[in-house]
Amino acid sequence: MNSQIKIWEDQVIPGFNDSLVIHFKIPTWNDELENTVSLTIFWKKNKQDSYKPKEIFVSSPCYIQHTFQNGITINGNLDIKNFSYFNSTDTLGIFGDIYYYINENENYIWHTAGFLISFNPKPANIDDEKTHIIDESILNKLKTAAAVNPMAVSDSEHAWSFFYYKPFLKKSPDFSFPAKLVSLKAKGQRELMQNEALDFIDGIVPYNLQYVFNVNELYGDIGKFKLFYDFLYKGKILTHIIEQTCVFFDTSVKDFLIYLESDSYLENKQRLWETYFALIITMGYDNENRTAIMKVMMLCNFLEKVFDHLDDAQFTTTLDKTKLFSLFNASIVLNEEIFPLPAKSSMSIN
Repeated sequence: MNSQIKIWEDQVIPGFNDSLVIHFKIPTWNDELENTVSLTIFWKKNKQDSYKPKEIFVSSPCYIQHTFQNGITINGNLDIKNFSYFNSTDTLGIFGDIYYYINENENYIWHTAGFLISFNPKPANIDDEKTHIIDESILNKLKTAAAVNPMAVSDSEHAWSFFYYKPFLKKSPDFSFPAKLVSLKAKGQRELMQNEALDFIDGIVPYNLQYVFNVNELYGDIGKFKLFYDFLYKGKILTHIIEQTCVFFDTSVKDFLIYLESDSYLENKQRLWETYFALIITMGYDNENRTAIMKVMMLCNFLEKVFDHLDDAQFTTTLDKTKLFSLFNASIVLNEEIFPLPAKSSMSIN
């Protein structure tokens, strides 16, 4: 079988004079076969310091974990995923979610997430409702979620491809966690931010009962948002989203609009954001819950914008297919007042 080599390089860790390189061996794709992608990971200045994980299959992600001679450990996943980009004929690519640690430290020092490389299995079909729309130019700017610069993309990309934390406006002592993190970051207190996040997760006063352990147990319709996200993700036609929402939640457009503005919904969404912040800060803790929370927050953003763009009869959305796809796959932009975390008080890389 013919194959080609695709090279991806990650210039990790500011000030560290080396780069992680991954050589992907991509087969000539044949949809009738269960082909695999083999790979080798090494440091650019020391190719002998290498690691060869298991092959990547279309049907399952590849888990990577290895400690190199320079003391840096990588931990994460590589996936083959469908995507569509209007300026590309690619429909399959490899996406990564990689954390870097040093000298067995529990806290990661760098995080790379998103699109890595693509290959050309067949012409893209933008009418395929099951395909993700992912703009490579945007994903390459998302090397780390904490490094997203909202000013680096156009207004149209902002509107549909990204969404931001909006605090619950009602004053409540229950939602003091973000303000505390902002205060600690302003003082450069990374370790105290991490301790505060652990207190939040453990439910220590004033954070008792604020951490979301299970998104499916949230009160009200939002407790079914993950199920609805999974339902839509399986290739449902997003242009029918208004009808699908009303049927799934057994509600009307009017009542669902009221729900999206209710204190109950907004309070639960605030708890999700705060839990997400805590899990990002204590990276590696309860990753499954973090993924579930991301799905719910993505659906919150999606439904809020969709129901904010209804036709005059309030039967359908005025958003076209392209905007709906981008909106459904929108990326979270972390609060710049909190992220990235301050530098560690002392860290050396040999």
